[in-house]
Amino acid sequence: MRKTPPKKAIFLRHRRRCPDPAADASGLTRRTTILLDLNTVVSELDSMATSVPIDAPWTTPRAAALDSQSLETWLESKTQNPRLLVLASVATRAIFGAEPREVSLLFTLFYVAAAGDEKTPGTFERLFNTRNGAQMFRFVGGSQTIPLRMASALGPRVLLNQPVRSVTQTAAGVRVATDSSTVSAARAIVAVPPTLAVRIVYDPPLPPLRDQLTQRVFQGSLIKAEAVYDTPFWRAQGYTGTSIADTTPANTTFDNSRRKDRPGYSSASSAATPGGLPAALRRQPTPGGAQELRHLPRFPGAHPA
Repeated sequence: MRKTPPKKAIFLRHRRRCPDPAADASGLTRRTTILLDLNTVVSELDSMATSVPIDAPWTTPRAAALDSQSLETWLESKTQNPRLLVLASVATRAIFGAEPREVSLLFTLFYVAAAGDEKTPGTFERLFNTRNGAQMFRFVGGSQTIPLRMASALGPRVLLNQPVRSVTQTAAGVRVATDSSTVSAARAIVAVPPTLAVRIVYDPPLPPLRDQLTQRVFQGSLIKAEAVYDTPFWRAQGYTGTSIADTTPANTTFDNSRRKDRPGYSSASSAATPGGLPAALRRQPTPGGAQELRHLPRFPGAHPA
């Protein structure tokens, strides 16, 4: 893993280019126009998150009340600063693949709490910071190297293009069926998102609470693409490669370059929008992800003009 160098970030506000030398590596501006509101709101969010047990968030004090309001309603009750609300929306899209109105306050607090470890409490900024945060490191070769190497070690026991259709408990254990094969085992671990797990037929049926959970858990929307350049030229210009936008399909970008000098990789994310889906999904698809990547030149310094 490698650290991301601390430099400057880029903003795009209403499609207007706003390179911000006052921004830190997380992309959060330090301009005084929103600094006070930002510190107040984020500090309160971080403080509330300390009361959330990450292994049982439903036992949080006033859990039902926290879960009954969205992150958006809570933010609007704390600030009317439009710049801060826009920034919060962009951050929420990048983190959850959803709009602030689609994420409950309790889930947000749980997610913030889970960003900590044994020595450092979780904070909202740790979720997307490129210094001392979730975006600080990258896997050399990409995170896909983990399942690829696991599959290599397991060999023919890994079956591809075999979606599970049913899981049946038997006297001897479990029987898992696909469209073309059946596998018996002592136990089965259903390690797929709840929205996909609900498509599997279970015999006997899942317990009612678990069944209702898989029907109701919300899944965000997120598309990622990478632009490849001869060199990560933005570094020489004093930029991190981090950019944030509120209206274009590419909401955020990060420097994802493999080596020090070449080539240069910019990882772009298109997350949920007011329409409920990534903007890239609501337009006519173009070959090679061009719909999303064509917006990258709007960011000066981070991408070529």
